[in-house]
Amino acid sequence: MDSNVVFELTPKRPLEDFLPDLEMEFPDLPADFLLYQLLQSVIRLCQRANVLRRTAIIKTVPCATNYVLEPPDCMDVIAVMAVDELCGDHIRRVFTADPKPRCNCPLTLDSCFSNKDDFVTIEGNEIIFSARSCNSYKVTMSVQPKEVCDVDSVLYERYKDAVLLGARLALYSMKSRDWAADATTLTMLEKKYRDAVASAALDTLTRKQRGVVMMRHPPVI
Repeated sequence: MDSNVVFELTPKRPLEDFLPDLEMEFPDLPADFLLYQLLQSVIRLCQRANVLRRTAIIKTVPCATNYVLEPPDCMDVIAVMAVDELCGDHIRRVFTADPKPRCNCPLTLDSCFSNKDDFVTIEGNEIIFSARSCNSYKVTMSVQPKEVCDVDSVLYERYKDAVLLGARLALYSMKSRDWAADATTLTMLEKKYRDAVASAALDTLTRKQRGVVMMRHPPVI
């Protein structure tokens, strides 16, 4: 792990906390198999709705341009969402996945970004500075779990239904299994899952400032 990259702490809880709900519905299936399905459901939710984020502070040093982003808590980086330059009270966005970035500098949006002198390149989980005017940066990234391990508490507190629906849908879609569901049940589950994923994505986009919203959108399975 790069010692110049410091990650924020994130509240956690065991993935096993989701198990009781599935075990009641699938009492004959091994716990390890159900945990695997829960993990895959969490990963799909992370990839489709960016529900899990990490923030890291990079303290750059002379002659070092490349910094590796390795969350220390069983997480893989999906994508870097934003990079902000931190110089005293001044914050300036020098990279964003958002086509309409914002900053708090006293310039207009266009001049703020057309005149930036920091050049940031993202390659996988590595951030590369080809130029910089400051030595401290905040990096915001989307992440997903690597394996069955403790996961972010927010998954249980806000997105439990989406995680369970994803696991149930995967299980009931296994056509060769005794527990496979009929077409009508699968259609109903797919709709519920699509709505849950869309709601989670909107919740994340609005920084969790609103409740569940039902949306119409294309299938995600």
